[in-house]
Amino acid sequence: MGEDGKIQPPLNVQLIRKWSKGFYISSSNGYMALWVKSEENNSTSGKQAFDFIRKWQPAGTKDINILTLEISQGEELHLAVALENNNIGIVNTKSIGLNEDLNKEIKFNLVCRGFHSGPISALDIAIQRPLIVTCSKDDNTIRLWNYKTFTCEMAREWYITEDTNIRESAKPLISVAIHPSGYYMAASYIDKIRFYHIIHDEFKDYKTIDIRYCKNIKFSSGGHLFACTDEENLHLYDAYTIKKLHTIKLKIPSKQVSQIVFNDKDWSVAVAGSTGYYARWRLPSYQLIHESDPEAEGSEAMTYSSLDYVHYQEEETD
Repeated sequence: MGEDGKIQPPLNVQLIRKWSKGFYISSSNGYMALWVKSEENNSTSGKQAFDFIRKWQPAGTKDINILTLEISQGEELHLAVALENNNIGIVNTKSIGLNEDLNKEIKFNLVCRGFHSGPISALDIAIQRPLIVTCSKDDNTIRLWNYKTFTCEMAREWYITEDTNIRESAKPLISVAIHPSGYYMAASYIDKIRFYHIIHDEFKDYKTIDIRYCKNIKFSSGGHLFACTDEENLHLYDAYTIKKLHTIKLKIPSKQVSQIVFNDKDWSVAVAGSTGYYARWRLPSYQLIHESDPEAEGSEAMTYSSLDYVHYQEEETD
């Protein structure tokens, strides 16, 4: 759809839905558009029955087929959008505007269920509740899944900017971690790490840590510690008060760290890197148990993409 309201060849119009002042249309790749009656549009020349107002494509509908649209009864304040990936979204029709600033953001919120529309960037699992949390950098969403009912219980979409012109290049989400209790989580963004309480229908803001572009975050097995990386450091925090407890200097940049892992009784914490680096520290003394030399001969040929502990009889005294 061009700015003149004409349908362009790349877009396939799937649906037309009327409302009291005109009609909406939707396309096969996530676009929506609005036309209104000429008499309802004060800026119209009156030469045609309907005037094209604007088109939009929320990040949550990008390249996804819109199956149907439904306008709410009465004041027609909400437009429900059903997507092929099983998502349902709500457009606030007041945010579309008629003769107002047509560059302002159109408010679109996921009602959820459904799936990510891009690759999963990070995943973590709770212990006390049957929950898995995932995030995707591409679709800017965090989803909470119940692995017993096989459903998505909650989904939320994040943006770092209100400017729709640069939003596509501003992907705020980086990683996510869930507390063992399943009632608390952390998410890292390009500007900071945020902590949330998981309420029945929302992620409620709690605290933040001003660490940018952190791709490695992890709660300890018992849930009392939180670990994250920053440049060449491993930071450990009290998971409840978010008070910093200790900082450990790493021998590699944090961007080369592939994973942080606590053993099941939180006696130690370890990190592994994509350049063959591996290190482990005793807790709560933070005494170094072992650290490899990333510059040692042959280390460049070794890559750790994943790391975990196995049960060992002498673990407690190691």
